[in-house]
Amino acid sequence: YIHVTLVPYISTAGELKTKPTKHSVKELRGIGIQPDIIVCRSKYALSDDIKEKIALFCNVEPECVIQNYDSETIYEVPLILKNEGLDQIVATKLGVDGMVAELSEWEEIVKRTKNPTKQVNIALVGKYVELHDAYLSVAEALCHGGIVNDTRVNIKWIQSEELEKEKGLTSFFADVDGIIVPGGFGERGIEGMIKAIKYARENEIPFFGIGIGMQCAVVEYARNVCDLKNAHSTEVNPNTPYPVVDLPPEEKGLTKGTMRLGGYPCKISPNTLAMAAYNKELINERHRHRYEFN
Repeated sequence: YIHVTLVPYISTAGELKTKPTKHSVKELRGIGIQPDIIVCRSKYALSDDIKEKIALFCNVEPECVIQNYDSETIYEVPLILKNEGLDQIVATKLGVDGMVAELSEWEEIVKRTKNPTKQVNIALVGKYVELHDAYLSVAEALCHGGIVNDTRVNIKWIQSEELEKEKGLTSFFADVDGIIVPGGFGERGIEGMIKAIKYARENEIPFFGIGIGMQCAVVEYARNVCDLKNAHSTEVNPNTPYPVVDLPPEEKGLTKGTMRLGGYPCKISPNTLAMAAYNKELINERHRHRYEFN
């Protein structure tokens, strides 16, 4: 059993407190579980005295008290645990002595993450930007792309509703190298996303649309390049004269849309970029979107 516990730092006292850890282990024992290893999450590294104190009151060996203090990047955590000897302790307890964790590739990832030679600024335009975790997968994908390319990716979080109030967007995007509009639902902030996409197209800023971001790109192009005024998605405007994004036939008439999962057949039109990419008429997609692009 590996018990992960919090060792809080009390700033007014200037010290780490072990009582929550001791109490949690007592509760575990009450249901018949004795931890073999205790991993301590903390703001700062633990002193040997604190480790020995936890080991004494929690009935584990001092070397089995593993510190997991705050690090510059979450990807550094496995290296911290290895430096604490967690891999060897687990191997010993499982009776497979002699195994060594090979983390050289992981070390290189951390090195690239902490010491990139280049950097880019990417604007993320969405309606939920106040809570960054709403776009955690997008943020991590940008981080991973940066690691591969030895580049720090600085995300500039932009609330799409704010853009609806502005006539000029230069102050928002003058310093960015790319713009992303990620997924979402509903009509709130849509016009701001469309304005951001228009700015990206007109100023030749690399743009990537995910889900509703891609739908907004279709709407923006229809309105401003194809001259289809008031073009829109039927989800936002059911009465649009140009429904360039629409629900598929099986969704029509439903009071609530579905989040379609799994693969489904998608027929690609000839003489399109998609056909050039796939080079076949029928493919299987695994997107969760539920719209057709007309």
